[in-house]
Amino acid sequence: MTSPPPTARSTTRPGLLWPMTPEAWQALRVEERYLEDDLRCLAGERDDRDGNLVRLPVRDAGRRLAGLRDVLAAAEPTEVEGRVIIGRRVTIREEDGQLLTYALVIPGDGDPMNGWVSADSPLGAALLDARPGDEVPFSAPCGPRRVQVVMVE
Repeated sequence: MTSPPPTARSTTRPGLLWPMTPEAWQALRVEERYLEDDLRCLAGERDDRDGNLVRLPVRDAGRRLAGLRDVLAAAEPTEVEGRVIIGRRVTIREEDGQLLTYALVIPGDGDPMNGWVSADSPLGAALLDARPGDEVPFSAPCGPRRVQVVMVE
């Protein structure tokens, strides 16, 4: 997974966890540590001798870190195969037959133009835990829609 934009928002699902691959969970933990270091450097508490400072504005870095911590607090790393979870790619068939492939990403990181669907978007939430062959209905801004899960990788 490539680095998501710094504008991830805090999103929780009361009573529910965010299922994700162990690799996605580890990537979030690494990003959390980098952001913590960035904020320490920006606050003058640590020197950036290794040159790894991401250099996000403090406000954006703080917002991103808070969102990551919320997601990590409700994360459930899992090895479950064949199901759509955060960190996996899913190919869907639209009602018109068009095939689209997306990576399911953490809440707030969706960017469909780059192939990322946020787990808290209407489509992402509907796809969570789906398997190949499942017909998945969801409410889109343009009205009710239905897609079929073709492949999960």
